Parts: sequence; C-alpha cells; structure tokens
Amino acid sequence: MSAEEIRDALREIPNRASAQQVSQTLSEAYVDGNEKFYGWVAPYQDENTNREGGAIEEFVYVLNENNEINVDNLPIFDKLFKSQGYDVQDILDENKKGTFLDSFRAELNNAGGLGVFVFTGTWTLNQIISIAQGGSLAVPKNVTCGIFNPVTGGGSLLDVELEKEWKIPSKDLFGDYFFPFNINEEEMGSWGCSIPFVYGKKLGQDTTFTVH
Repeated sequence: MSAEEIRDALREIPNRASAQQVSQTLSEAYVDGNEKFYGWVAPYQDENTNREGGAIEEFVYVLNENNEINVDNLPIFDKLFKSQGYDVQDILDENKKGTFLDSFRAELNNAGGLGVFVFTGTWTLNQIISIAQGGSLAVPKNVTCGIFNPVTGGGSLLDVELEKEWKIPSKDLFGDYFFPFNINEEEMGSWGCSIPFVYGKKLGQDTTFTVH
C-alpha cells in the first residue's frame, strides 16, 4: 500500500481507540504489519497539552514574561523534562544548564509561530498495535525532535537533544485530539505539510523505535 493509503487508514482510527479497534482498522486496510514507515509522532494531543496554539504558546509566553509555568497545562512536557532529570520550571533559570535544557531553550527561541512537539523516525504498524494494547514507546536519546507545525509548515530547528531514553506509556501517547502517528513519506503531509517538504529531507529517518 502507498503511504497515503496507510495514512488514511490510521486517520480512521478513533481517538482513545482500543487495541481491537486499531487491529481491525489496520487489518481491513490489508496492511503488512512489519512494513516500516517514516513519519513523525506527537504524543498526547489534548487541548492545551501538546497541540497547535496550546503548549508551545504557553512556553513562549512564560519565557517572554518570565512567569511561573503552570505544569497542569503541560503534563506531557512535565514528564518529558522529568525523564531527562529536570523540572519544567528549570527552563526559566538561566543558571540551570544541560544539553537537553539548552537545546530546548534554543528550540523555543527559534520557533516560527506555534506548533506541536514531535519526534521523527521509523516504526511498524505492529508496534502501534502493541502500544495500543498497553505497551510503552521507547524514544532513543539520539532521536530528532522539536517543534513542528504540520498545518502551516512552521516550527523550529527540530534540534532538541535528549540526554536519556524517554519511555512513553500508551496512556500518555494517545490523546483526544488526533492520532499521534503520522506518515510523512510523501511531499505533503496529512495536515498540510510534511517534514521532508518543510526541511528538505527526511530528518531522523534512520531512527528506529522499540516497544516495551
């Protein structure tokens, strides 16, 4: 099947889909579950957590105003920062240094408009099913990740550097906004713009994910 057909099958999967729903949708699409696809993943797409106009806007605002960050509005980022050994509030402390922290600041400072936090790589549809069944997605520390806007083609450098592997459980990966896995092998993406279209190449295509 083409990337476009696979992408359409993925978009038919309802939010908070059960493993049975995921398996049924992919089976009906007659998909080889071990075939590898390149794309981007945006975890936990709920209102004001990691979606266009939400979390990134919150970060940019507090950096400009030097206000305290309300972690209740940024649950997925709170977990991301803690997985790297930091607290979200550390982003405001110029004396706090670190590879992840410094690269995240640079990503925000270079953000052209709003976007979502994504990471790129290669995965199989069987991995998606395993995660839907309660598994965790292991994001390696060498992953390409950062701010991207699939609607307008905006974003930032996609150059946030993780210091440690980030394990994302199923409940934190699937949100209520849209399905987190997005295939971007074609020129234009399902939301308007793909990463290859915006950045000129398949950033992070050599990164593979594992599921626990």
